[in-house]
Amino acid sequence: MVKKFQKIGLLVLMGTFLLMASCEYPFFDISPLHKVRSTRVSGLYNFEFSADRSKVVGAICTEPITYSTFFGVGSTCASSALSFMDLSTLSENERSSDFDGIVFSFAASPDGRTFVAAGCADVDIECEPFPLFPLLFICNPVYSGGRITIWDSQTCELETTKLVSAPVKAAAFSNDGRLFTAVLSTGHLLVWETQTWNLMEDIILGERRESMKIQFTPDDEQVIVSCGSLLVLDTRTWHRVKVLKVDARDFEIDPSNELLIVATFDGISVYDMNTWELIDTPQEATDIEDITLSSDGLFLAVLRDHGVTIWRTELWEPIDGIDGDFKTIKFLRNTEMLGCLSHGNELSLWSLD
Repeated sequence: MVKKFQKIGLLVLMGTFLLMASCEYPFFDISPLHKVRSTRVSGLYNFEFSADRSKVVGAICTEPITYSTFFGVGSTCASSALSFMDLSTLSENERSSDFDGIVFSFAASPDGRTFVAAGCADVDIECEPFPLFPLLFICNPVYSGGRITIWDSQTCELETTKLVSAPVKAAAFSNDGRLFTAVLSTGHLLVWETQTWNLMEDIILGERRESMKIQFTPDDEQVIVSCGSLLVLDTRTWHRVKVLKVDARDFEIDPSNELLIVATFDGISVYDMNTWELIDTPQEATDIEDITLSSDGLFLAVLRDHGVTIWRTELWEPIDGIDGDFKTIKFLRNTEMLGCLSHGNELSLWSLD
C-alpha cells in the first residue's frame, strides 16, 4: 500500500513539474516549434524576407572597425554587402557590394518585386581624451548621410540609389505598395510615391531616438512611428492624430486593425486602436529587445536577453521558446515560420507548423 501511494505521489509530482514548465518556463520544449534549417555567414548582422517568400536578404559587414570605449572595445562596420539567399536552402545566390555604410533597415514591397536596403552613407570614429586620464581616449562611431538602395527582388539587380541628409533608421512600404516611407535619425519622415519614386513629403516629427520603427495600419489610413513616443499620422494629410507617451522599444499592429502591441522597457502592453486606451499588460519584463507578430496575428515572438519566447495572442500564454543569444527576429509573411539571427552570425528558421 505504501509503495502504491509513493507511485501516486511521484506521478502527481511529475505532473506538477510539467505544468509549471509549460506555464512558467517557456524554454521547456513541449510544443511543435522546431528548427527547419540554419546557416552561418561571417559578418551577417541584419536580414529580411522577400514578400514573395522566395528569398532571404542579409546585410554582411565587409569592413569591420574596432574602437576603444569606456567599457573596453566596441565594433561597427564601414562597408557592407548584400547577400541574396534562397529561402528553401539558405544558400547564397547572389552577393552585391553596392552599400557603403551600415544597413539599419530593410523593406520589401507587398508585390514581391522591389526590395529596399537603407541606412547610413558614411561611418567615422571620433575620439576624445578621458577627463581624468588625458592619455586615455574614448571613441564612438559617428554615422552621417543616408543611403537608400532599391533592388529588383527577382533579378537581385540594383535599380537606383537615393542619398538623403541623414541616416535612415526605419523604412516601410504601404500595404498597397504605392508609398515608401523612411525615418531619418534627425526625426524627419520622408514619403515617396513608388511608381515614379518622386519625393512627396518631408515631415518634421520633432522626436528621435535609436529604437525607431515605422509601420502602416492594415487599411493604410494611418502610419505609426516610434521615435521617443509613438506618433500616429493620417496618411491623407500627414498630420498627427494621436501621440502615445510611451517609451517603445518595438511595436506591432494586429491584422484586425484593432490592437497595437507595444514592447516597452517594462514589458508588453496592448492598446485598443479605436480608443487608444491601454487594455492589457500580458507580460512584465525589463529586458525585451525585439518583437515580431505572425501575419495572422495568432503568435507573438518576444526576444529577450536569454532567447525567444513564443506567445499565443488569443490567451496571452507562452507556448514555447528558443534558448540562444539572438540579435533580431522576424516572422515570414503569411506563414508561421520564424527567422532568428544570432550574435554569432547564425541565421536559423523555426516552424510552428
